[in-house]
Amino acid sequence: MTTAPPPTPAVRRWWLWVVWAVGVGAYVLAVANRTSLAAVGVDTAVRFDADASTLSLFAVIQLAVYSGMQVPVGLLLDRFGSKPVMVLGMLVMASGQVIMAFATDVGVAILARVLIGAGDAAIFPGVLRVVAAWFSERQAPLVVQLTGIIGQLGQLVSVIPLAVLLRATTWTVAFSALAGTCLLFAVLMLAILNDRPPGVEVQRKVVSSADLRQGFAESWRHPGTRLGFWSHFTPPLSVNAFILLWGYPFLTVGEGLSPAAASTVMSVIVIAGLAAGPVVGALSHRHPLRRSRMLVLPIIGAQVVVWLAVIAWPVAAPLWLLLLLAVAIGLGGRRRSCRSTMPARSRPATG
Repeated sequence: MTTAPPPTPAVRRWWLWVVWAVGVGAYVLAVANRTSLAAVGVDTAVRFDADASTLSLFAVIQLAVYSGMQVPVGLLLDRFGSKPVMVLGMLVMASGQVIMAFATDVGVAILARVLIGAGDAAIFPGVLRVVAAWFSERQAPLVVQLTGIIGQLGQLVSVIPLAVLLRATTWTVAFSALAGTCLLFAVLMLAILNDRPPGVEVQRKVVSSADLRQGFAESWRHPGTRLGFWSHFTPPLSVNAFILLWGYPFLTVGEGLSPAAASTVMSVIVIAGLAAGPVVGALSHRHPLRRSRMLVLPIIGAQVVVWLAVIAWPVAAPLWLLLLLAVAIGLGGRRRSCRSTMPARSRPATG
């Protein structure tokens, strides 16, 4: 019996990028699920006969679940690896979209958004773990940045194709199609993704609850952690509130834009974030101790000024001002590159 020769380095490099492409595709789809109500806010209000405060629950609860699941997802990744956790997350998102497709009351729709937030929480950390295992230390930072940038294209999927499909068919068909895409990607990840390259062992690390509490306490006591938290919290506040649910109704019903013009403004938000990512990342790397004054505070200041101009405009704001608002809040979406204000060697070591 003979054994097949080991794959050549060229084949390994090719397969490495295939694995990454599947992971990035999963992240694009996760973002599309996360923002799937972005361009259909008016339809959502009509379908569930809900007012603005009730609609806001969809975004708030989903983000709360997404945030609360980060630590459990991290522990699951340490114990089981990326592949099973990401596949499970994609299946949970699919189930949430199936429920949303057939939901007719607010309570059921909120349950759907809970499932979507829980499934979404597993994808990006899982992709980062895949990148760390498959790419060298020299390549990994660039690949992580590309992953974050490309993943935001999922917002365009929810703003344009999903909205077009909903207008052409029905609510049930549109969200069932999104659920079917999630199932397709779950199968794709099951077939292609792997936690590590062949022949490389990855150690599993199980952290006790005591170690977890101690790590949190030590990290939070460091002032750089708190500053990083608020740097990550404040700049994307507008873009999260705008892109996740009420931005499209605000533009169409509140500002009187046509659906096409509103979709253009929403797309500019995404494009501005994509374009700003490499610039913000380069400045963060070059000036690690000046990120707050050079990046975070100017971005927040620009958002405040433009928002005040839109709010104070005596009639409906002109399109050029709304586009300027889109650019300003889109810049806030690139907070990952400037959220840390400590150089790496000064950060506290945590488990």
